[in-house]
Amino acid sequence: MIIQIIHPDGVTSTNVWNRECGSEDNIAVTFVDGAPAIACATPTTGTYSPSSPLSIFSGMQADGDWTISITDNWDAIVGTLNDWSIEVCTVTTQLSVGEFSQSGQFSLYPNPNNGEFTVSLRTASENVGIEVFDIRGRAVYTQLFKNVGGVLNQSINLSSVQSGMYLVKVSSGIQTATKKIIIE
Repeated sequence: MIIQIIHPDGVTSTNVWNRECGSEDNIAVTFVDGAPAIACATPTTGTYSPSSPLSIFSGMQADGDWTISITDNWDAIVGTLNDWSIEVCTVTTQLSVGEFSQSGQFSLYPNPNNGEFTVSLRTASENVGIEVFDIRGRAVYTQLFKNVGGVLNQSINLSSVQSGMYLVKVSSGIQTATKKIIIE
């Protein structure tokens, strides 16, 4: 069996299930990039990585009619699709007037990384907030650092999160900025 998700543009698609397992009876699966590989069972349930990444849709418009295509190439087998849904998460990043304007005031390194990276920031404020969000917009890290003395070089350890793209937001006084980081 092949299960394909097709973007509203009618052209861009990805296979989330591509002939995995010997029997496709009773599948109740959530596909998330970076999740573990599919564990075949009867029933097959849980959260797994798709056969091909869903990130192919990153940066594309989410509006419109998404399509699922299911192909069963086995003779004389009949199946029923009971339910399916798609959750498209978007993140709008607007940089405000109070953004860190000078080059070198805010940096993240190394990027990409293995879950450990450094936030480097020069600021006139004594307190700095750091938030990290996953691609769905969920906070995976939040910390307020007090009395930084104008310079913050803070090591962040997110080695327990899944691989993927994250947004790191720093706030210092009225200034804020958001940067992307890749955890492998």
